[in-house]
Amino acid sequence: MKHRKRILYGLVSAVVVAIIAVTACGSNESRIEQTALEIVEVEAIQDGDLQDPDHGNLYYDGYQFDAARLNTVRIEVETDSFTPLLKLMEVSTGAVLAEWDSQYSNSDALTYTIAADGAYEARVYSLDGGKGEYTLTVTQNHRSNRVE
Repeated sequence: MKHRKRILYGLVSAVVVAIIAVTACGSNESRIEQTALEIVEVEAIQDGDLQDPDHGNLYYDGYQFDAARLNTVRIEVETDSFTPLLKLMEVSTGAVLAEWDSQYSNSDALTYTIAADGAYEARVYSLDGGKGEYTLTVTQNHRSNRVE
């Protein structure tokens, strides 16, 4: 289903880039591993998309992904077709965790540190009722400490 896409790490339509940087000095030292995962979707806001009754019935597309506690998620959208709004949602509760409004933000993306393991959804809205193509990029940085 176009509107509720389940983004998995290996999905054919997603571009996945994993970068692993490992730092360690000795066998009993703590190892910090950092992985960047990038997912890119090219889609369009169009008639028939889902509408959010809690946000003025604006049209939106939603992309679900899994994230672990303390992952940093960065969500970016590029479009010349409409004025975008991004939301990060927690799937299990429907709670809005963060919003990014292209009209009022000083940054070029929504950035959020995940508090708990779970399923999350990045939503792309059209604020001005416009329709058209956009490119969505979701990047996750994972950081963990391990003792070897």
